[in-house]
Amino acid sequence: MFTGYNELNELSPMVFCDPINFQTEFDTMPCNKDLHDRQYQLGLQTGRDYEVIIISAYSTWSAQSPHRFCTSCEGIGYHACTADLLRGFIDSGAPIVVYRGHDTKPFITASIISKAYPPEWFMREIVTDHVTLWSMGSGHYPKNLPSNNQ
Repeated sequence: MFTGYNELNELSPMVFCDPINFQTEFDTMPCNKDLHDRQYQLGLQTGRDYEVIIISAYSTWSAQSPHRFCTSCEGIGYHACTADLLRGFIDSGAPIVVYRGHDTKPFITASIISKAYPPEWFMREIVTDHVTLWSMGSGHYPKNLPSNNQ
């Protein structure tokens, strides 16, 4: 189990390809027994409704389409049943952009993961500076992303 967002930021984007890496101690609590399926269904539907899923440098998630935006304060691997949420995102086929911050470099990188697209899209780095990151956060994600709705 991860103890904080800084620890999650240190993970490689590749780790997000396997949701089991993000199971938490909260997942097994009796009060969360019905949350697994709800989180999976939320991830699946969100991936189908939006064109891209974004996982921030600190592992909170959002979803974007050209004229709408959804954001959450849930950290993948930090909050309960977010492994199930991530599994839903992946199963939806939506491209998932995973940001990573770097203390030793003056930029943030992002990689795309998706099992629905050809291998050349898998783990493709698409962002290398703060200006591009800001543009993506404003709903103007790169136009070279394959659309989930095509």
